[in-house]
Amino acid sequence: MVLKKCPCDSLFFLITLCLFSFLFSACSTVSVYNVNLNYEPTKQATKPEINLSKVVFTVAEFNDLRNMENKSVVGKVIESKSKETPIISLEKKPSYAFASAFKDALFRSGLTVAGDIPSWDNKEGSIKKEWGRIIIGGNINELELVVKDGIATKSYEAKVNVRIMVGDVKKSEIFYIPTYESANTITDITFSEEKAQRNLNAVISTVIDRLIADKELWKKIGDNIKNDP
Repeated sequence: MVLKKCPCDSLFFLITLCLFSFLFSACSTVSVYNVNLNYEPTKQATKPEINLSKVVFTVAEFNDLRNMENKSVVGKVIESKSKETPIISLEKKPSYAFASAFKDALFRSGLTVAGDIPSWDNKEGSIKKEWGRIIIGGNINELELVVKDGIATKSYEAKVNVRIMVGDVKKSEIFYIPTYESANTITDITFSEEKAQRNLNAVISTVIDRLIADKELWKKIGDNIKNDP
Protein backbone atom coordinates (compact mmCIF):
# COMPACT_ATOMS: atom_id res chain seq x y z
CA MET A 1 0.00 0.00 0.00
CA VAL A 2 1.32 3.49 -0.90
CA LEU A 3 0.64 6.13 1.68
CA LYS A 4 -0.20 9.54 0.29
CA LYS A 5 1.33 12.54 1.96
CA CYS A 6 -1.24 14.93 3.30
CA PRO A 7 -1.01 18.40 1.68
CA CYS A 8 -1.42 19.94 5.08
CA ASP A 9 1.97 18.47 6.11
CA SER A 10 3.71 20.44 3.35
CA LEU A 11 1.81 23.56 4.28
CA PHE A 12 2.77 23.15 7.91
CA PHE A 13 6.41 22.69 6.90
CA LEU A 14 6.41 25.87 4.81
CA ILE A 15 4.78 27.89 7.58
CA THR A 16 7.33 26.59 10.10
CA LEU A 17 10.22 27.35 7.76
CA CYS A 18 8.99 30.92 7.21
CA LEU A 19 8.53 31.41 10.94
CA PHE A 20 12.09 30.27 11.70
CA SER A 21 13.47 32.44 8.91
CA PHE A 22 11.66 35.46 10.32
CA LEU A 23 12.86 34.77 13.85
CA PHE A 24 16.42 34.25 12.65
CA SER A 25 16.48 37.47 10.70
CA ALA A 26 14.97 39.37 13.62
CA CYS A 27 17.51 37.96 16.04
CA SER A 28 20.42 38.63 13.70
CA THR A 29 19.63 42.33 13.30
CA VAL A 30 22.72 44.32 14.25
CA SER A 31 22.20 47.41 16.39
CA VAL A 32 25.86 48.48 16.55
CA TYR A 33 29.23 47.61 15.00
CA ASN A 34 32.40 47.52 17.11
CA VAL A 35 35.97 48.44 16.23
CA ASN A 36 39.22 48.93 18.14
CA LEU A 37 41.37 51.97 17.41
CA ASN A 38 45.09 51.20 17.19
CA TYR A 39 48.30 52.38 15.58
CA GLU A 40 49.13 50.29 12.52
CA PRO A 41 52.34 51.76 11.01
CA THR A 42 52.23 52.67 7.33
CA LYS A 43 56.03 52.54 7.13
CA GLN A 44 59.05 51.49 9.16
CA ALA A 45 59.56 53.50 12.32
CA THR A 46 62.25 56.17 12.08
CA LYS A 47 64.12 57.90 14.87
CA PRO A 48 64.31 61.71 15.04
CA GLU A 49 67.66 63.08 13.90
CA ILE A 50 68.36 64.86 17.19
CA ASN A 51 69.53 63.21 20.40
CA LEU A 52 66.54 62.71 22.70
CA SER A 53 67.99 60.01 24.92
CA LYS A 54 67.49 62.09 28.09
CA VAL A 55 64.03 63.37 27.18
CA VAL A 56 60.92 61.84 28.72
CA PHE A 57 57.73 62.39 26.73
CA THR A 58 54.24 62.29 28.19
CA VAL A 59 51.25 61.82 25.90
CA ALA A 60 48.01 63.24 27.33
CA GLU A 61 44.51 62.08 26.53
CA PHE A 62 43.15 64.08 23.62
CA ASN A 63 40.10 66.30 23.93
CA ASP A 64 37.26 65.13 21.69
CA LEU A 65 35.67 68.24 20.15
CA ARG A 66 33.33 66.40 17.78
CA ASN A 67 29.75 67.62 18.00
CA MET A 68 27.98 64.50 19.27
CA GLU A 69 26.52 63.17 22.49
CA ASN A 70 28.08 59.70 22.42
CA LYS A 71 31.80 60.25 21.97
CA SER A 72 32.36 56.51 21.55
CA VAL A 73 30.77 56.66 18.09
CA VAL A 74 33.38 56.75 15.32
CA GLY A 75 31.20 56.21 12.28
CA LYS A 76 28.12 54.67 10.75
CA VAL A 77 26.96 52.13 8.21
CA ILE A 78 24.23 53.52 5.96
CA GLU A 79 22.19 50.43 5.10
CA SER A 80 19.18 52.17 3.61
CA LYS A 81 17.54 55.60 3.48
CA SER A 82 15.85 54.85 6.78
CA LYS A 83 18.52 52.83 8.57
CA GLU A 84 21.94 53.83 9.87
CA THR A 85 23.90 51.58 12.23
CA PRO A 86 26.55 53.26 14.41
CA ILE A 87 30.17 52.13 14.62
CA ILE A 88 31.67 52.52 18.09
CA SER A 89 35.13 52.30 19.61
CA LEU A 90 34.84 49.18 21.75
CA GLU A 91 37.74 48.95 24.22
CA LYS A 92 38.75 52.61 24.62
CA LYS A 93 37.04 55.93 24.01
CA PRO A 94 38.52 57.65 20.92
CA SER A 95 40.22 60.43 22.91
CA TYR A 96 42.19 57.86 24.92
CA ALA A 97 42.67 55.45 22.01
CA PHE A 98 44.27 58.14 19.83
CA ALA A 99 46.66 59.11 22.64
CA SER A 100 47.52 55.45 23.19
CA ALA A 101 48.17 54.99 19.46
CA PHE A 102 50.44 58.05 19.38
CA LYS A 103 52.27 56.87 22.47
CA ASP A 104 52.88 53.54 20.75
CA ALA A 105 54.32 55.35 17.71
CA LEU A 106 56.74 57.38 19.85
CA PHE A 107 57.88 54.21 21.62
CA ARG A 108 58.48 52.48 18.28
CA SER A 109 60.63 55.44 17.27
CA GLY A 110 62.96 54.70 20.16
CA LEU A 111 61.83 57.51 22.46
CA THR A 112 61.28 57.34 26.22
CA VAL A 113 57.56 57.67 26.93
CA ALA A 114 55.88 57.87 30.34
CA GLY A 115 53.53 55.03 31.14
CA ASP A 116 50.52 57.12 32.18
CA ILE A 117 48.16 58.96 29.84
CA PRO A 118 46.93 61.91 31.95
CA SER A 119 44.05 64.26 31.22
CA TRP A 120 45.04 67.72 30.00
CA ASP A 121 42.92 70.70 28.95
CA ASN A 122 45.68 71.99 26.61
CA LYS A 123 46.32 75.03 28.79
CA GLU A 124 49.80 76.06 29.87
CA GLY A 125 48.70 76.63 33.45
CA SER A 126 47.60 72.98 33.69
CA ILE A 127 50.98 71.48 32.80
CA LYS A 128 52.30 69.40 35.71
CA LYS A 129 55.98 69.07 36.58
CA GLU A 130 55.72 65.28 36.86
CA TRP A 131 54.97 65.01 33.12
CA GLY A 132 58.59 64.48 32.14
CA ARG A 133 60.21 67.01 29.80
CA ILE A 134 57.81 67.29 26.85
CA ILE A 135 54.02 66.99 27.00
CA ILE A 136 52.00 66.24 23.87
CA GLY A 137 48.21 66.39 23.72
CA GLY A 138 45.63 67.97 21.48
CA ASN A 139 42.12 67.96 20.08
CA ILE A 140 40.23 65.55 17.88
CA ASN A 141 38.32 67.73 15.43
CA GLU A 142 37.15 64.97 13.10
CA LEU A 143 37.19 61.19 13.33
CA GLU A 144 34.68 59.25 11.28
CA LEU A 145 34.14 56.29 9.01
CA VAL A 146 31.04 56.23 6.80
CA VAL A 147 30.14 53.05 4.95
CA LYS A 148 27.73 53.51 2.03
CA ASP A 149 25.95 51.07 -0.27
CA GLY A 150 26.72 51.29 -3.97
CA ILE A 151 25.28 49.41 -6.93
CA ALA A 152 27.50 46.37 -6.43
CA THR A 153 30.00 47.54 -3.83
CA LYS A 154 30.30 49.32 -0.50
CA SER A 155 32.42 52.43 -0.03
CA TYR A 156 34.43 53.04 3.13
CA GLU A 157 35.03 56.78 3.62
CA ALA A 158 37.37 57.50 6.53
CA LYS A 159 38.72 60.83 7.72
CA VAL A 160 40.54 62.27 10.73
CA ASN A 161 41.65 65.76 11.71
CA VAL A 162 43.61 66.49 14.88
CA ARG A 163 45.25 69.57 16.35
CA ILE A 164 48.39 68.82 18.34
CA MET A 165 49.64 70.75 21.37
CA VAL A 166 53.33 70.30 22.22
CA GLY A 167 54.49 71.77 25.51
CA ASP A 168 57.69 72.35 27.44
CA VAL A 169 57.06 70.96 30.92
CA LYS A 170 59.98 72.83 32.53
CA LYS A 171 58.75 76.20 31.23
CA SER A 172 55.01 75.37 31.37
CA GLU A 173 54.83 76.65 27.83
CA ILE A 174 53.16 75.42 24.64
CA PHE A 175 55.56 75.95 21.73
CA TYR A 176 54.08 74.09 18.74
CA ILE A 177 50.45 73.74 17.56
CA PRO A 178 50.28 71.91 14.20
CA THR A 179 47.21 70.33 12.59
CA TYR A 180 47.30 67.02 10.77
CA GLU A 181 44.59 65.36 8.71
CA SER A 182 44.05 62.36 6.51
CA ALA A 183 41.17 61.01 4.41
CA ASN A 184 40.74 57.84 2.43
CA THR A 185 37.98 56.14 0.42
CA ILE A 186 38.07 52.52 -0.69
CA THR A 187 35.47 50.15 -2.14
CA ASP A 188 34.76 46.53 -1.35
CA ILE A 189 32.03 44.07 -2.25
CA THR A 190 31.17 43.31 1.38
CA PHE A 191 31.07 44.96 4.80
CA SER A 192 32.70 43.63 7.93
CA GLU A 193 33.79 45.09 11.26
CA GLU A 194 37.35 43.98 10.49
CA LYS A 195 37.38 46.00 7.24
CA ALA A 196 35.85 49.02 8.99
CA GLN A 197 38.49 48.83 11.71
CA ARG A 198 41.33 48.44 9.21
CA ASN A 199 40.28 51.47 7.17
CA LEU A 200 39.72 53.71 10.18
CA ASN A 201 43.06 52.72 11.69
CA ALA A 202 44.73 53.42 8.35
CA VAL A 203 43.86 57.14 8.44
CA ILE A 204 44.69 57.39 12.15
CA SER A 205 48.08 55.79 11.52
CA THR A 206 48.74 58.04 8.51
CA VAL A 207 48.17 61.13 10.67
CA ILE A 208 50.48 59.81 13.38
CA ASP A 209 53.18 58.91 10.85
CA ARG A 210 52.97 62.45 9.44
CA LEU A 211 53.45 63.83 12.93
CA ILE A 212 56.49 61.60 13.53
CA ALA A 213 57.92 62.69 10.16
CA ASP A 214 57.40 66.42 10.89
CA LYS A 215 60.95 67.86 10.94
CA GLU A 216 59.67 71.16 12.31
CA LEU A 217 58.33 69.33 15.37
CA TRP A 218 61.73 67.85 16.23
CA LYS A 219 63.54 71.11 15.46
CA LYS A 220 61.34 72.99 17.93
CA ILE A 221 61.77 70.27 20.55
CA GLY A 222 65.53 70.46 20.01
CA ASP A 223 65.48 74.24 20.48
CA ASN A 224 63.63 73.85 23.79
CA ILE A 225 65.97 71.25 25.27
CA LYS A 226 69.32 72.53 23.91
CA ASN A 227 70.30 74.12 27.22
CA ASP A 228 69.38 71.07 29.32
CA PRO A 229 72.27 69.55 31.28
